[in-house]
Formats: sequence, C-alpha cells, structure tokens
Amino acid sequence: QQSSFSLEEYLNSEKFDTQTRVSLLDDRIKKLKIPLVKGKVLSLCLEDGIPRNVDLSAGYGSDDSYRITDISRIETGLTEFLDYPKFCIIPLISRTKKVGILIVDNKFNHREITRDDIDFLFMLSQFAASSIRNTLIYNDLKDSLEALAKLNSKLEFLKEYNEKIIESIPVSIIVLDHDFKVTLCNSNSEKLMGRTKDSLIGRKIRKGLIFLDGLDLYYELSKVMKEKRAEGFYKTAVTFGGRKNSDIYDIILVPFKFSPEIPEGAVVIIENITKTVRL
Repeated sequence: QQSSFSLEEYLNSEKFDTQTRVSLLDDRIKKLKIPLVKGKVLSLCLEDGIPRNVDLSAGYGSDDSYRITDISRIETGLTEFLDYPKFCIIPLISRTKKVGILIVDNKFNHREITRDDIDFLFMLSQFAASSIRNTLIYNDLKDSLEALAKLNSKLEFLKEYNEKIIESIPVSIIVLDHDFKVTLCNSNSEKLMGRTKDSLIGRKIRKGLIFLDGLDLYYELSKVMKEKRAEGFYKTAVTFGGRKNSDIYDIILVPFKFSPEIPEGAVVIIENITKTVRL
C-alpha cells in the first residue's frame, strides 16, 4: 500500500524530475480550454460564488449546492485533464468581477478534501482573485498607456507635418479656436501682426483690435463661425490697434471644424497684394 506524503515531499523526492515535469504540466495547462456551459459546475460556481466539492469515485449520490457526485454535471474535458475523481472547485471573484476558477485535488496523497479545507481555500481565493484582478487592471492600463503613447507620437508627427505645410504657404495663416484664441500660425504672420509667432499663439483676438475696411474682425469671425460659411474681403485696408497699415490685403475667413455640426473656430488667410495692385 502506498504511504501518504505531502505534495512538497513528493516534489522534493527523486521520483519527481522538477524541471521536466513542471514544464510539461505548464504546457498542458496553457493549452487547456474548457468552455463554460450553463448549468455545469464551473459555470454554476462563477454564477453563485459557492465552492463545490466533487467526488466521482462512488457513483451517483445525493447532490446539492455544495457536493457534486454526478459526472454529467462536470464540463467536458475537466475530468480527463485532472485524471482523478475527487477535487474541489473554488470560484475566484473579486468585487463581483469573475476572474477565474481554482481547482484543487489530493491526487498525490489521496487525502479526503474536507469542508475545513475548502473553507480555508475559499479564504485564500479572495487574495488570489484580488491579485489576478489587479494584474488584469495593470495589464489593461499598460496597454492603454502604450496605445496612448503611440497616439501621442502620431499626433506629434501630424502636428509637425501640418506646421511644415503651413510654413510652406506664402501667405499669412492664423488659426483661432471658438474663444478667438490663436492656436496656430505661420512665420508670415509675424510681420503682419508685429509679434513673434510664439508670442501670438495663445493670445485672443479682441473686440476693437483689428478692423478690415472699418469692419471689426471680431464680429466678422463670430458671424463666420455661427453661420458656418466662409467670407472674403478683397483689396482691403487693415487697421491694427488704431494704426492703419498702408498695405493692401486679400483676407478670407473660413470656419474650422472637426465635424459638420460643431465649429471649432476659424482660419484667417491673409495675402498681401500691395505690389500686385500697384503694378
């Protein structure tokens, strides 16, 4: 008759080739897939959170919500994988989040699994479930951060690409948001506005600041954004802060939006046509 010994003793014995057998077991577990079937024991454990003590060695008995003796109530493939008729099933649930199943047997020492054993395992399962849930949350967060980093990289590339395009255009370009704040402009705007590009970005177009042939640019921009249609001013004189510029301009105001329903601001396109007109 085989004497009883603990799993730790068996693992440390000469009968157990640790590296080889653990590797084989690990491979088998990773390849194992047991679909959940409504009404079967694994599905029931996750639904009601109650552990099950399974004993298929004595044929059919009186099953209840805790003890299972009917093999037909076990998911296909589970008994073949375990290759032992007595085991217990512990649901791993953390804050109503179902994260897995813990299956334990005493195949190596053949000791009966008692109610106290299951109560102890159930207590430990709460810590295991929390650890698994935290790992899942960490992995989801890590994936989200990686995706966000890739998106930021793409956005930064698109921003640089757009800036290069705007810089290559031989007219002044000023982009405003719905609060009339400058969010983007090119170098051609510097001479026109009398400020550096960096100092222009973040500043607001205010009422009474810029006039186009006597028309306040602030109200014209408001109308363009509200009516969602472009407006042009041709051979126009521009006055900045009470100082009239002697040059002549063609100016187009275009609503700038990400969707047809929500205008996000406006683009001001300014071309100095003084030389052309005077020719």
